[in-house]
Amino acid sequence: VDQGGAVGRVADALNAVMAQNELLAAELERVRDVVGRRGRLGERATLPGGTGGWRAAIGHVNDLIADLAQPVSEIERVIGAVARGDLT
Repeated sequence: VDQGGAVGRVADALNAVMAQNELLAAELERVRDVVGRRGRLGERATLPGGTGGWRAAIGHVNDLIADLAQPVSEIERVIGAVARGDLT
């Protein structure tokens, strides 16, 4: 229902927050699937139009992915070297 005045502005702001939260949840689910299940460690989350806390949350998720992917990549490199006989 279209409301005018302060009630309408509050309703519009609440709807905008809810929509942004839904976008964030969908993006986190997508990244969880791509990184966690498919193993594409280079994938990162994005949230076009995200500002403030939403932008910070995406940044923190991307930092977490990088922090978790780095040791896995290093282990992969070492196992590959050992498989080739390089023990250095």
